[in-house]
Amino acid sequence: GSGDGRVVIAAAKQGYLAHGIELKHLASIVLKVKICVIRHFQQNKVLQKGFYGSMILSRYNTIIIFGGEGMMTDLSSKLKTEARPSADIVSCRFPLDDNVWEVKKTIEDGPNPLFVYKQDDS
Repeated sequence: GSGDGRVVIAAAKQGYLAHGIELKHLASIVLKVKICVIRHFQQNKVLQKGFYGSMILSRYNTIIIFGGEGMMTDLSSKLKTEARPSADIVSCRFPLDDNVWEVKKTIEDGPNPLFVYKQDDS
């Protein structure tokens, strides 16, 4: 999910169209408040409360995931089926299913490692 919105906000500040999705109601409210306070980049963000299963992943060039361990197998299959062939995918904390995806790079910096994947190389 988008959590506290740091990645969505940072991407939007850089001029990217940043789309966050968050399952937890309270976290989605906190993020909406933060975005309203920082209005100068509001046109570059979209936030919705929801579940990744309802997202159309083919719309994105880059997909950043901060999800729970229990969702990674289903999400791995969805990404393989729906992500653009040139998509860059980064998973925070938990890797995607290694039966479906090959990790291209692991960045270990603190308690939440990043796992980098490339759709067209898998």
